[in-house]
Amino acid sequence: MYCAHTGRLLHGSIQYSGRKQSALHTLSLRANPHDELKFCALVAYTDVCQINELIENTMVGTGQSSDAEYIHTFSPSWEFRQATTATLLEDKETADVEFSVHSQCVRAHSIVLAARSQRLAALLTSPREGRPCESPVAFDQVTDDGAQLVVCGYRLRVYCSMTSLRAFLVYLYSDNVDMPDYDPSTCQHLVHLALYFDLPHLVSLIEMKCSQNLSIQNVRSVSNFALQNQLHQLLSSCLRYLIMHRGVIGSLQGCYPSIRYLLSEELKGCTYTQGILECYGHLCIVDSLHRLVLIGGICHSTIHPSYISPKHVLVLDMEASLGTKVNTTGDCPSSLVFSAACAIDAVRYIVCGGGHSQQPNDDLLLFDSREFRWSKVDVVSTSSPVLGRVGHSLTRDMSPQGSRLILFGGCNVRTKEYYNDVHCLNITQNNRLDWSCPMVLGTPPLACMAHSATTVYTKNSFDDDCSVMVVFGGAGQGYVLSTLNILHMSETYFRWETPETSGRAPGARYGHSAVWVQPKSTEKVNSILIFGGALSCPCQDLFVVEISIGGQHKPSYATWSLVQTQGVPPSPRYRHSAVLSSCARYMLVCGGIGNDSDKPMSDVVVLDLVSNEWANGIIKTIEPGVDHSIIVQQSKWYTDIVNIVDSPAQSDVVFLFDADTPPLHAHSLFLKRSLHMRRMLQTGMLESVQGTVSLNKSKSTVRALLEFVYTDRLRVLPGDLLELLDLAHSFNMAILSMLLQGIAVNLLDEVNVASMLVFADIHDLKSLKLGCITFILQRWRWEEAKGLFQDEIGGALRDELELWGSTPGHAYMFNQAQYHITV
Repeated sequence: MYCAHTGRLLHGSIQYSGRKQSALHTLSLRANPHDELKFCALVAYTDVCQINELIENTMVGTGQSSDAEYIHTFSPSWEFRQATTATLLEDKETADVEFSVHSQCVRAHSIVLAARSQRLAALLTSPREGRPCESPVAFDQVTDDGAQLVVCGYRLRVYCSMTSLRAFLVYLYSDNVDMPDYDPSTCQHLVHLALYFDLPHLVSLIEMKCSQNLSIQNVRSVSNFALQNQLHQLLSSCLRYLIMHRGVIGSLQGCYPSIRYLLSEELKGCTYTQGILECYGHLCIVDSLHRLVLIGGICHSTIHPSYISPKHVLVLDMEASLGTKVNTTGDCPSSLVFSAACAIDAVRYIVCGGGHSQQPNDDLLLFDSREFRWSKVDVVSTSSPVLGRVGHSLTRDMSPQGSRLILFGGCNVRTKEYYNDVHCLNITQNNRLDWSCPMVLGTPPLACMAHSATTVYTKNSFDDDCSVMVVFGGAGQGYVLSTLNILHMSETYFRWETPETSGRAPGARYGHSAVWVQPKSTEKVNSILIFGGALSCPCQDLFVVEISIGGQHKPSYATWSLVQTQGVPPSPRYRHSAVLSSCARYMLVCGGIGNDSDKPMSDVVVLDLVSNEWANGIIKTIEPGVDHSIIVQQSKWYTDIVNIVDSPAQSDVVFLFDADTPPLHAHSLFLKRSLHMRRMLQTGMLESVQGTVSLNKSKSTVRALLEFVYTDRLRVLPGDLLELLDLAHSFNMAILSMLLQGIAVNLLDEVNVASMLVFADIHDLKSLKLGCITFILQRWRWEEAKGLFQDEIGGALRDELELWGSTPGHAYMFNQAQYHITV
């Protein structure tokens, strides 16, 4: 598979030396409706040890209608559009049209404006024809930052700001609108400008951009904007978003009554699914609105684990029994599996570690549970611990003066090394983060992962406030722990202690959960609930350990007991999550792996801590009736710009041919995009005193070259392919040369391959030459090819071809070819 833009081989057997099978299988093709004929392909290789790959490409094929005889490439690159915008908007010398808003001016080029909009063309010709400027539409001022647009001295009945005017001009030049975030004022101005100048493609493009930028914070405003401007596609997307995120958006106050009515009608066609997604190894946090937020983890698959993207989180409103899938924004990590999280305030959570060997998470992340936004955290110190670990714990020092998080244990994702180290992430007064490695006394637990770590803030036996971290269980290199250890954090130094234990203690386990049941203010005994886990098989027992904290010279005590519960207990599980409700009365258990061939759970189980009774949490997730995507209208940018080629209007460069062929008009404004032509125009054409140059090429070939310079797209007759390739080589256009070489490789056959090879060798076209060699060696044995091309290929080229053919271990060898042709 070759790149249609550069001609570079994207995926093929020739890239992989020693590959036994050269075939590529295309599993799926999906077109991109927003970028003309760009498509994505999911490909797999014959040898199954190679993973599937998703690649993006642009088509090389034949055009439509009257252009059927041409070879086309589609979709100008993003870099080309950015360069076009910068070049044309910053070119003050040839700009001849002035736009002004708020007494601020920006200049543009009439040749581009007239080509892109008929109403702009009529406006620009009005002064010359002596007629007034008229438009069938008019708009009043609807925003505070807008002002009346003035073009060529005409005050138009449309209002905008300088920001929206620049965005509008960028669209005219590059066919793209840069809208990283939704701005109501800018979007409103752009819609009015698009309608005023009759640009329906811009309207649909704004709909798509707004739809992509939908968030919980702006969906009400975008819905009103769509309804007000009759943007039906965007309104449908907003209604779907409101349905999908109904559980987290809350009240629709601020939305127009018509939107609330349409939403109620849409809800009638929705269905509900019970339970949550089967998952384990995930994070579960409680946000400021007392909802559960499930992040990341692994979903069950019969073939291989499927990692749940942290881009999509599940918000559970237990009071409303409603689950909502929310799309997060920001610097979202690729995967979060067996990671750790801890709150630094009521809204924000620090997330570290997790992932797997191919995608470890080495970053420290901040998750905003109110805006559902990810961001990477910059740490002041350089001595940070290894964050690419799994099964570790991250807890917060619960003392009032303890603004720090404690990282303990885990297993290195890459080296499989187990840790029992302790690190502190200190939170400074200006919310800066700083890692430190405290001095720790005492005997630490053995290095382990999948343990439980619970911070407790209480009073010790001397009635002093103290903060401790209680660690239980975990798995190490060849062992599973049943030990209970306490880390004292309120003393001069951190200190590990193994408390004196009594009662019925649980057996060794890992992957269990632990929650701290905060005691009443008059009590000094703290209870920690331990649920589930696994040794040889998953458990479903519930233990409570009551801890009394001693002092430096007085030991701590831990008393274990098995909790007798009522109701139907949850099925045995491990690697689940458990949190305490905001009212501290309920413990909620989510997901995990059970006995059924390690199949993950999809339930939420609730334990009433007053009655010790288990109950199944009822969760339903809403599913919209019909999916919706915005269809952007067909762009006219290429047609508009390519029509400028050979237009005498404002032409300042002429290409001359023979006496019987009319000249070809061009424009230095566009030719300057080519570095070679820009230098030629700036330094002068030494070949001609009159400023004209005659080319020994056909007019159709030169026109194809100019169309590529103007639009970054190629339209060429098959018969002009080699001539255009030679011209691209003469003008030092490397991208065009690579593109043409890729097209030429796709057009190779048994008749033209020899001449193509000779041409490529003469002009040093390496990609085309390699493609010809591959074509020959995959179809004929060298002995056969030598006889077939003896008269067409010179001696030096035959020797090189023989060397390629005699080199073992390459995918293009005859005995490894996908098919053979016998002559």
